Amino acid sequence: MNTKGLTKALTIDLTQYTVYEVRVGPDTRGPSKCNKCNQTFKVGEIWQRMKSPPDRDYGSYFIGVHCKCPTRAA
Repeated sequence: MNTKGLTKALTIDLTQYTVYEVRVGPDTRGPSKCNKCNQTFKVGEIWQRMKSPPDRDYGSYFIGVHCKCPTRAA
């Protein structure tokens, strides 16, 4: 079986996409507050950390949102 083309097809360039991470509790890498409700992330709270694709003028940025934030859009 020839897997040479398959390896190339499965390669994803993460610099072109937004990266989502599920986090629990505060993270030292940031952010420290929810982007929706502006509350700090507490121990045991589940939230999403999102990293933007890099921009040549502004670089990358991170935002965080509680998974059960009361002001989160469905």
